[in-house]
Amino acid sequence: MEGGYIGEWVETLQNAGIGNVQAVDPALWSVGKTNDVLRVPFEKSVRDDEAAPLSRQFSTEGEQFNLFGYSYGSLQAAQAAMDYADRGGKVDHLILLGSPIQQEFLDQHRAHPNIGSVFVQDLPGDPVYAGMDQQDMFKAALELAGKETYDGHRYYNDTGPKAQRRKAAYAEFLYRNRVR
Repeated sequence: MEGGYIGEWVETLQNAGIGNVQAVDPALWSVGKTNDVLRVPFEKSVRDDEAAPLSRQFSTEGEQFNLFGYSYGSLQAAQAAMDYADRGGKVDHLILLGSPIQQEFLDQHRAHPNIGSVFVQDLPGDPVYAGMDQQDMFKAALELAGKETYDGHRYYNDTGPKAQRRKAAYAEFLYRNRVR
């Protein structure tokens, strides 16, 4: 939910031809980097009862309405997509990158009539993956604690040229798959 790489994602997605890309306001979506990480195994891997603050930040007008999330942000995007779709809104594409989403919650998105395609991208060498259970989330959190390497779960976090090429390749993949 925070970090310099987020601005690079916005620019990279726009450069690939994806329009109206907006980053979240961390004040609305995050309780701080460390607290966000600590919350994942306990409450954010499945649907919760809190409404996502979607309407307070984004316009859903335009050619498509897509939600993109990375790591903890993917859980927030999944929650927002489900809230919006349950209220009759159409989510064209939900993109979950390095997501610790549990399988049941992921299946609910794939089956929802108001959610179009769901792109899931697990990262090379990452202990975090879509469909993991709560026990594996605890193990992954312990494994990742204190590591700052830009491989595995942090594959796209870096802001250098190598990470920029990684982001550009993924943005081009999304564009080829009709994300606009």
